[in-house]
Amino acid sequence: LDLSSLMSFNGEDGAGLYAESGGQLETPNLATLDMVEVIVYGENSIDTLALTTITGNNADPDSLWIEFYDAPSWSFPALTTIHGVAFGIIDGDATLSALTDMDNCSFWNDGASTVSLPGITSFRLYGATGNYLTPEGAESTLSLPNLVSIEGSPSTDGFLWVAAEGGGRLELPALTTVTGGTVLAAWYWGSTLWAPMLASMTGILGTSEQMLRAAHATLEIGTSVPETTVSNVSVWLNAGDVVTSTLVTDASVEILGAGTITGDLQVGGTLRPGDTLGGVTVDGDLTMASTGTLGIEIGGYAAGTEYDQLIVTGHVALDGTFDVNLVTGFEPTVSDTFSPLTY
Repeated sequence: LDLSSLMSFNGEDGAGLYAESGGQLETPNLATLDMVEVIVYGENSIDTLALTTITGNNADPDSLWIEFYDAPSWSFPALTTIHGVAFGIIDGDATLSALTDMDNCSFWNDGASTVSLPGITSFRLYGATGNYLTPEGAESTLSLPNLVSIEGSPSTDGFLWVAAEGGGRLELPALTTVTGGTVLAAWYWGSTLWAPMLASMTGILGTSEQMLRAAHATLEIGTSVPETTVSNVSVWLNAGDVVTSTLVTDASVEILGAGTITGDLQVGGTLRPGDTLGGVTVDGDLTMASTGTLGIEIGGYAAGTEYDQLIVTGHVALDGTFDVNLVTGFEPTVSDTFSPLTY
């Protein structure tokens, strides 16, 4: 399809550009797309060399998909702005060197692809929807080497999902601050989220969808700074690892689940090993502040499976509240002993 004279395409719901099964869109001068879906398959399926701006539905970015499939590499040398769309690179590599503004969009890559966004220094979600920044699948890597700040949803109705999924790797080597409704996650199959300079993460009071989350994967945060402070978020472990220098939580933060925190931990909020019943290992020192609570549930005699257990490999300094509850109808007898905390 020869569209060589087309410089801009302004559409509405249902407008789109599609190339499949070997078809080609000749678009050498196409510079701007607004409210247009794009789904193309294969090398040379579309010409993106002149493309500078892609805009869509800021009220619901995930309603408009921009997807590039099945090519060794994709080139976007002039693309500076992506707003209000869900943008994906699947089964192909790309470096979007000119891209400097991708606020209020979703971005992902999949299929053992490597994508770099060196021009992005901040990423902001200013709507109430659930957007994402995600590499998916084994050997997929998404790198934002100069991203310094992330600002999630300003509303309690939405959140920004920043995660490595399904074996992917998300590299954020310059990220220092995260604010708003945001989830930082490493999600299954050995995924890794790497943010060694992260110094603070502050959520919105009253929002449940904001957390640090490691599920069968590794969340590496703040390993190159003295400490990482978190407020108004939860830390959720599901057989996952959080690797840090020192993680500091205030009274608003709850840590729960089963897994390992490698590094020192200072608890000003609540630490509850097990989502129901389980164990947490702190491979470092533990400090419980006067505002902190260690919550333990006991439902039997086996540590880590029938009652909660916290294992600390380093030194322990205890203050605050020790909260013990019986669950599953369990009734201990006189002289029964339990070891909810070992160090």
